[in-house]
Amino acid sequence: EYTVDELLEQRKNILQELNDDRDIYSSARYGCDCGCGGNSAMEYEESLLEELYDVEAELKLHGVNF
Repeated sequence: EYTVDELLEQRKNILQELNDDRDIYSSARYGCDCGCGGNSAMEYEESLLEELYDVEAELKLHGVNF
């Protein structure tokens, strides 16, 4: 189990990575040209969002809301 400070740090890092990810993959995130319907950048972003939701859910258990 993480402390609130550790969870807040994780949340900050995930948000920063999502922000950086949008800059790096901004063209890729709207889909690629191969017709696959998605790409690794979108999957990576989805995994970061899932992690963010998990961290925020854990924080809510500690009484921290966003």
